[in-house]
Amino acid sequence: MATSLQTELFKKIFESPNMMVGLNRNADHSEPMHVCLEEENQSQFWIFTTKDNRIAGGGKAMAQFVSQDHKLFGCFSGKLETETDKKTIQHHFTPSISAWYKDGMLDENLEVLRFDVESLEIWEKDPSTAAKLKMAIGAKVSEDEVGRHTIV
Repeated sequence: MATSLQTELFKKIFESPNMMVGLNRNADHSEPMHVCLEEENQSQFWIFTTKDNRIAGGGKAMAQFVSQDHKLFGCFSGKLETETDKKTIQHHFTPSISAWYKDGMLDENLEVLRFDVESLEIWEKDPSTAAKLKMAIGAKVSEDEVGRHTIV
């Protein structure tokens, strides 16, 4: 069952579906990727990329999201797998994705990856008025005065 923070996070991801994604197997940096989500499925998302991209081939991975207002943060841990289901690929293949590939869905360099979420950590930065005042004068604040945090 989704927590309220998880519901808020996915709402924000739908508004701005871009995350930093990287593999855990090497020292390559994460990179910004457009992700495709399904409202009813919060355990997977899809990424259209190329076979020569640094995340091509998949493996253990991390993806990070920051909301546009910088108040909600999510870190996804999981595994990237090559998606082979044609119906799923067609479902997510939009004109804006097609614009990146010379031959559309038939492009020989196209690779579609599915991110299977194993765990998710969410932070909300929403300090109370009292916490803002305390921080302004250098007084100690407690975690619960600054926002919420959960691991899903």
